[in-house]
Amino acid sequence: MRQLTAERAPIYIAFMEKYFANLEQKIDRVIEQCDALRAENQRLRQELILKTDEVRVLSDRMEEARHRLEQLVAQVPG
Repeated sequence: MRQLTAERAPIYIAFMEKYFANLEQKIDRVIEQCDALRAENQRLRQELILKTDEVRVLSDRMEEARHRLEQLVAQVPG
């Protein structure tokens, strides 16, 4: 293993600065992706709530229609 000498210090420092700058860019991209996923998750949760409400309304309407149909069938002379 090579020792860090005064002559090699600037090269090592430059390498480490580049390494950390690259690492910082990667971390920024991960943070951006997390923020985007969090926003998408929130949007999907809201969409799920709306769709659940729609299904409930449609289910209620179908139940009401079934009940009315049963009443009509009961009135048919047979």
